[in-house]
Amino acid sequence: MAKIKNKLYVYVCIGGFVLAISLWIVHCYIQTDTFRLYNTLKLAGRNKQEMQKALEIYPKGCDKYKAMVYLIKYMPWHSAMSQVKNGEQYFMNDIEEISADYLIENVEEAYETWQNCLWKNEIDFRDFCRYILPYSIDREPIVKWRLYFKRKYAHLVRGIKDEKEAFRVVYEYLKNSFKVTNTKSPYELDVLMLDSIHGGNCRDRAIYMTYVMRSLGIAAVTDFTPFWANQGTNGHFWVSMVEKNGKIFTIGKNKTCYIDGSYEPCKYTIDERKYIYVVDSLKRICKVYRYTYDDVHKVPSNQLLNIPEFLHCSYALDVTSQYHNLTDKNVLLIKTNRNEPLYVCTYQQQFGWKPVGKAERLDDSHIDIGPMIHDNVVIVAAYEDGTVIPRSNPFLVCKGRMPIKLVPDKIRSQRVCLYRKYGLNSRWINRWGDLIGTRIETSNVKDFSRDVSCLYEVKNMPVEKINILFENYQLKRYLRFLPAKGKYPVPAEIDLIDKNNKMIQKNDYQLYAVGKDLVGDTIPLHWLRDRDPTTTFYKQFPYWIGIDIKRCKKMTNGLQVQLWNDCNRVAKGHNYELFYFDYDWHSLGQQRAVCDSLSYTNVPQNALLLLRDYTKGKEERVFIYKNGKQFWW
Repeated sequence: MAKIKNKLYVYVCIGGFVLAISLWIVHCYIQTDTFRLYNTLKLAGRNKQEMQKALEIYPKGCDKYKAMVYLIKYMPWHSAMSQVKNGEQYFMNDIEEISADYLIENVEEAYETWQNCLWKNEIDFRDFCRYILPYSIDREPIVKWRLYFKRKYAHLVRGIKDEKEAFRVVYEYLKNSFKVTNTKSPYELDVLMLDSIHGGNCRDRAIYMTYVMRSLGIAAVTDFTPFWANQGTNGHFWVSMVEKNGKIFTIGKNKTCYIDGSYEPCKYTIDERKYIYVVDSLKRICKVYRYTYDDVHKVPSNQLLNIPEFLHCSYALDVTSQYHNLTDKNVLLIKTNRNEPLYVCTYQQQFGWKPVGKAERLDDSHIDIGPMIHDNVVIVAAYEDGTVIPRSNPFLVCKGRMPIKLVPDKIRSQRVCLYRKYGLNSRWINRWGDLIGTRIETSNVKDFSRDVSCLYEVKNMPVEKINILFENYQLKRYLRFLPAKGKYPVPAEIDLIDKNNKMIQKNDYQLYAVGKDLVGDTIPLHWLRDRDPTTTFYKQFPYWIGIDIKRCKKMTNGLQVQLWNDCNRVAKGHNYELFYFDYDWHSLGQQRAVCDSLSYTNVPQNALLLLRDYTKGKEERVFIYKNGKQFWW
């Protein structure tokens, strides 16, 4: 009996302790909530009455009251650009400007949509607050948008009971209708203005899609990367859906967990044993961030120079861990005893190493770089007065294995043969591959309606340009460049060559174009004669290019087609310099190219390299040299 009493006593004590802890947590939560509201109302200044009015409209404890509390308590971190007035825009703090009526209408419409959508059970109240309720996403001007978009797009999801399917349908519709363009507005556009224009950059499109989806009750978010980790200088924005379990759903390859715009498969087969380039089909991402409403942090304005730009936004949250293809070996062996903030950096063309995420010092020898998407090259660095200060040599971050440290072996050198200064992506291969099937024909009739002979048909994958010789053929007055049916190759230059493989003067022959709306001088045929491989004759409809060779038929021995390209191949006559990285960039010497490649014999093994062209072109990327090829990062 005594033992039973002792057990009961223990259980009562434990139960009391658990109850006390629970009450303490609830008390802390209430205190925190109350403090945040108090602080918000204090910051609202003259707009305090509007905030109080919005809070008092609902009984305390109901869902709508909690939703209003959620919006108001995190509002001090958010601001928006004003509508354009007198040709100017300026930031307005939401808490000082937003009205009670606007907040009440926002809560009412968002709550009604959530309650009535057929996939309501897939979205709990917390996710409703985070991914449907917010009235804005970033800094765009605040407008009334919910009811407008709901009425405009509700037909797309009518009858759909699955949130993923609703997301997919809306995404596909908007992707096809909202055009991504390079048009830049001098002002931050509100979402209704984006709707009227129905075009913009990838950020505009992602934000627009997020607004539309939230108006329909889809838990959508705008995610972004500061910049691609292996191409260009721009970042990228896209829309994703957050599932109830916290997982990310996106539309792309295989319709799941793939970022739009990041993958372009090769349409043509390449024999990598013979091809001198390594071709990349994927734009790589190192870190992913999200515009949030409640995950906020204060950024001291007097410390901005010592904080990388991607961290200036107080509501940008690192959500890399929610994405696919993550590395699971993120601790780097780096000796450092400096007590300073550290960051993980990747290489950005034209700007060098750029921070993309925080790094954490575990001890004097280990640095945790946090979740990363695999297949990237990174360094750990400090950041002072806007300058990156390397604290490590590069690491190749790869899935399923420890990062590979690139420490240059200055004792063992290697000979390298370099063909490019920038990686080659599959987009160029797909453009060049469309040349396959093209026929070079000759005729005595200008419109090639009869008397046609085929001189040559392209059957193999070209590399930037192709020379076609006519030694064994009898030429007639006209030649024509005839693409295969359904293909649209991109010639940048078309030249005739003589028996010594020298180009014939362009004024000795005449180019003309035949195809839809291609009449006389209205077509810019000068692009095929301007000696610039970055300009092209490119039409996505059936066409052909004719050449009148009456004045030079006897000397014509072939045709050279220079394909549209990025001019990042080593060019004869250009001045180059090769570097390797060892806590800084070190020169391996300058060379003037005498052909379409460069040879260096003093290159350290296991080094990260960079080739710079001082004659022309700004694009350049880091690479390693392995098995006789350049591998780009």
